[in-house]
Amino acid sequence: MKWLDIGAVMVAWIASCVAAGWLISAAAFLA
Repeated sequence: MKWLDIGAVMVAWIASCVAAGWLISAAAFLA
């Protein structure tokens, strides 16, 4: 296992979670 690969996956996962949270918040606010 490469630490750089693990780091990249973690960063991408966190970014996707943050983006999903913003989208859900925006949808709830506009609904």
